[in-house]
Amino acid sequence: MRLSPLKLEVWDGRHWETLIDKNMPLGEWAHIAVVFGADGTMTAFLDRIRQLSSRGGFDFDGVEAGIGARALGTYGACLTGSIDDFRVYGTALSDEQIRSLVTPKLLTRADHIMMHYPAEAAVAYLDFFDVTREKRCFEAARKIADTYRKLQLANGTWYQMMDNDTGKPLFDNFLVPSTVILFLDRLNRQYGLTEYEVVKHRAMEWIMANTMKTFNWQSQFEDGQPNQPYQSLAHAQACEWATYLLTHPDDYPNSLSMALELIRFAEDQFVIWEKQPLDITLNDQLEPLSSKYWVTPCVAEQHQYWMPVNFSASLMVQCYLEAYEVTGNKLYRAKAEDVANALLVVQEMHNGEYPTYLLRPTSTGEFERAQNIWINCGVYTARSVLAPGKALSKGAPGARRNAR
Repeated sequence: MRLSPLKLEVWDGRHWETLIDKNMPLGEWAHIAVVFGADGTMTAFLDRIRQLSSRGGFDFDGVEAGIGARALGTYGACLTGSIDDFRVYGTALSDEQIRSLVTPKLLTRADHIMMHYPAEAAVAYLDFFDVTREKRCFEAARKIADTYRKLQLANGTWYQMMDNDTGKPLFDNFLVPSTVILFLDRLNRQYGLTEYEVVKHRAMEWIMANTMKTFNWQSQFEDGQPNQPYQSLAHAQACEWATYLLTHPDDYPNSLSMALELIRFAEDQFVIWEKQPLDITLNDQLEPLSSKYWVTPCVAEQHQYWMPVNFSASLMVQCYLEAYEVTGNKLYRAKAEDVANALLVVQEMHNGEYPTYLLRPTSTGEFERAQNIWINCGVYTARSVLAPGKALSKGAPGARRNAR
């Protein structure tokens, strides 16, 4: 076996067969496994993900083995690098057994993708098309929809995180596809593209048969790996699905009651109306994020990252307003206004900028310059603080419900 930063090759008795044909970044640990099956098939895995396979028939009985050494003491060069936890098993491991050996990395490289983000990009393309009428933007959105149709699993959803190079899942977790459903629904509702309705309805059936029963509203963020059930819940997809149910009351007999239950879940788990009684600090280096500096009401991003992020608050504002427009319940409007007002209070504290975290300014401003300027979160916040005024200008509360 020989390894370089570009590939892994295995000797089959006559030739060098490539089993990993992928750039492996220098300076980073990688988990490599090669399985030699009873039928002579050699298969490689890189960081849990199956790579290439080849047939092999070599026999090294009686030959001295070396780890990181020159082959047979003569050929090639010694490995320049580090090896840890080297193992040899007496049986061929399955794909699942290989995955169980590896602690997943924090996945932030460009070759990985969380599968609801293409839908968000497609919505941006459609927004741009609506303003500019540039057809290439509309076609880009359609191509994303086509890819979703191509990759949809038999169960109706998609894997949560994929490898861009191999097209294979990085984890066994399934996507909660509310973002995709809203995107595909817009293609039909606004542009009359009915060919994606089957894809949308299969994804809806998956949510109804799974997440709506289990309430495992798992966090789906690009800078964190998928988790085991209930290890890190978030409200984002619950709010999106509630919004869909509120705007599509005829899809299910109990659409309204399900939507309001999702809003109760999101509020109960993630909305902080008053200052927390206990100080929450991640570590000494992130002391500026301590809960004693939070501006309330605020909304935590997820259980695993219990921090007051403006995007999270924006989602709740939109969801509350949707519930107000449908039900006419003024309590929802009051909650939306209260959360939106907190966003404006923090904006004033930070000289007009929408900071990512709802925090009081630090004395030096160093933390804000380094950590508190996520542009996408600022855009979502700007939209949400305009929403209460727009909602009030639409007419009597509950008008849309009555019109139905």
